[in-house]
Amino acid sequence: MNFGAHPPATPHPGAASAAWRRRVEEWRVLLAACRHKPGRGRVHRLRVATLRLQAQLEWGLTELSGDSPAAHAVARWKKQALRLRRLLGPVRSADVSLAKLARLREEPTRPVAGRRIEIAAACLRDLAKFETELTRRRKRAAQKLVAALDDRGKRLDRMAQALAAEVAPCIAQAAGVSVQAVVQQIAAAAREFPQLDAGNLHAFRLRLKQANYLADLCAPGDRGAPRLAARLKRMQTAIGEWHDWEVLRRLAARALPEGGSLVPLLQRRAATALRRAVSLCKMSMTGLLGSAAAQEPVCDSAAERKPPVQIVPPERRPEGQVSTLP
Repeated sequence: MNFGAHPPATPHPGAASAAWRRRVEEWRVLLAACRHKPGRGRVHRLRVATLRLQAQLEWGLTELSGDSPAAHAVARWKKQALRLRRLLGPVRSADVSLAKLARLREEPTRPVAGRRIEIAAACLRDLAKFETELTRRRKRAAQKLVAALDDRGKRLDRMAQALAAEVAPCIAQAAGVSVQAVVQQIAAAAREFPQLDAGNLHAFRLRLKQANYLADLCAPGDRGAPRLAARLKRMQTAIGEWHDWEVLRRLAARALPEGGSLVPLLQRRAATALRRAVSLCKMSMTGLLGSAAAQEPVCDSAAERKPPVQIVPPERRPEGQVSTLP
């Protein structure tokens, strides 16, 4: 699929600067909201806004002079943003895990594909016990987040104001992301991960996230950007579904005595989601990069080329490994 068939309009520097200030101001508002009440939606939106700002900074401001006010503002903000993400991570992880457990608890009363799902009573007891533990963890992580924001809130706010003021005159170059530049990032990810399995699927998802954040920055006139972003989002969602079940399985294995009866159920959910995610990524990458490019990754020499991928039957496949990227 040719995403670059319609060249984007060149963004006006004034519009790019204004858009940048709006993004930073939205981040400041989310920061204040989380400081007041770190609810599930607020934590998620602040985390995503932080990652998007970072992606834009890393894309368009790589050639700033190290002694310039803008470079200093970027460096200070990025350092604090990393600390903020480390505080937001445990809260977000607990929120996702609790949502997964709520879905499991509802299944005995919800028909699925024309049949009713049965979950053993012992498994439901383990689920309730584990849910209580995760709720405690979430509360502790949220308290730690609020305490840190109370301590650093004014500093973060000043840094955000400096980021908006100093970077705005330089940000026009960052607004000119093209669809083809995003596709090149995706192609690089495909070469880095020619075969997907449980060991590298999450790292592959992080590459897709970066590409998706850049797709958001494509000029409004670039009609290929929404289609590209939609494909990336579908892959991210599928991989995220697997990763969430896998994280939940690991947490349950540590929290419940001898794994409990909940762990095997979570393991089955993770395995199913893994197969679906790899299959979807295989099809999507073929569509994004073209079948010829996807079937044979670009290498510098014939010696670097990998042997043809073989699909291993499930009964002979190592644990955690499924199909491959084309």
